[in-house]
Amino acid sequence: MTSGAGDKAEGRRTAAKIAAWVVGIVAGAVPVLVIVGVAAFVFTYVTVVVPAPGDIKQNQVATIVDSKGGVLARVVPPEGNRTDVKYENIPTSMVAAIKAAEDRDFDSNVGFSLRGFSRAALGKLTSDGGAGGGSTITQQYVKNAIVGDEVSYKRKFKELAIATKMSRQWSKEEIMAAYLNTIYFGRGAYGIAAAAKAYFNRDITKVTPEQCADSKLPRAKRANCLSASESALLAGIVRGPSLYDPAVNPEMATERWNYVLDGMVDIGFLQKADRDTQQFPKIAAVKAADSSDVKSGPNGLIERKVLAELDTLDITEQDVRTGGLKITTSIRPQVQNALVSQARSVMTGEPKELRTASVSIDPATGGIVGYFGGNDGQGWDYASAGLQTGSVFKVFALVAGLEQDIPLSQRYDSSPYVGPGGITINNSDGESCGTCNLATATKMSLNTVFYRLMMDLNG
Repeated sequence: MTSGAGDKAEGRRTAAKIAAWVVGIVAGAVPVLVIVGVAAFVFTYVTVVVPAPGDIKQNQVATIVDSKGGVLARVVPPEGNRTDVKYENIPTSMVAAIKAAEDRDFDSNVGFSLRGFSRAALGKLTSDGGAGGGSTITQQYVKNAIVGDEVSYKRKFKELAIATKMSRQWSKEEIMAAYLNTIYFGRGAYGIAAAAKAYFNRDITKVTPEQCADSKLPRAKRANCLSASESALLAGIVRGPSLYDPAVNPEMATERWNYVLDGMVDIGFLQKADRDTQQFPKIAAVKAADSSDVKSGPNGLIERKVLAELDTLDITEQDVRTGGLKITTSIRPQVQNALVSQARSVMTGEPKELRTASVSIDPATGGIVGYFGGNDGQGWDYASAGLQTGSVFKVFALVAGLEQDIPLSQRYDSSPYVGPGGITINNSDGESCGTCNLATATKMSLNTVFYRLMMDLNG
């Protein structure tokens, strides 16, 4: 054997030893990593606290209405036009569709799915985007509502632990309702109620699944029912709202829609014959998401006053934004419309710098039945502004005079009045009645007469 051949043989033996050494280390390390992972999961599971159903408050729309139920303002959170729907009011086709799209083992898994996890891991290794995600519906809800989406092992352990514990403490119906009321569907729509409105202009809160199953349901009511085809589209969008909205990418949306419908057959909700008759649904045009509670008109100022009053009643801003409240005011629509119309009409032809405001109060209850503080709902509220009260106080002075036995026939001089400190009081536009009684001075709103009256009042 030559020297060169010996060197090569020695090199192969060395490489084999190194390979065996590396394999030994990895083989020893893998069980250690598994043990550490299991220990971390068990510790997190034991120590983590799962909120009870209903304890997790999500922002949703609050509605401010007048005395007849007409909408004056809507307090819309940054998450958009979200409204909670009880499980029994969620369309059955939507429940089936979301299972088919996101978690076909939902009814049987314990909060996480080993098969789904393996499928997701395989997809990562093979770069197969169609392999599907590894997160169950329960995990997705926990991530969205509790732990957030930080990329870290600590967050993932917590997500898995809470999801597993939640699946033992919550019913499947409670988890599904919480998920469908929270998940984002695109178009500014959080939750199934907002999504049905955004994509199909349907108000699912006005019908129940039982009503929708009734063939005799009136057409007006049926217009708010979701079909299996529409539910499949909505469920498919959840995976990527910016990708699967038909208005953005009709081809991907159709492919995803077909995937969900096939899944609805697999889980037993649809028969194959019914699935084959489904037609791609027609969607509503995209509208700008209503994500602001700022109002530009007079009602914006009413909203501001209502929210301030609620605060004095220990109803916090958090209560308003998470309670889905319907707040009924004392505003009467007929009075409000007349008041706003009149307030605007008196400004016709007046200089732009002039402002007007008006408040109408029911003397029997003290309730405000009409309120106009200006046209800019984001601006200055002139009905509550700290402005000079002016001639309003003449009425109080006159009442005080009558209570102190000063009659309307009492006569006063209306010439300029020099008050304390040398301040001279004049009448508007130089008006005067010479010397006249209080009745005439009231009609003419004479400042000088009422200053003299007030000097005669006791106190």
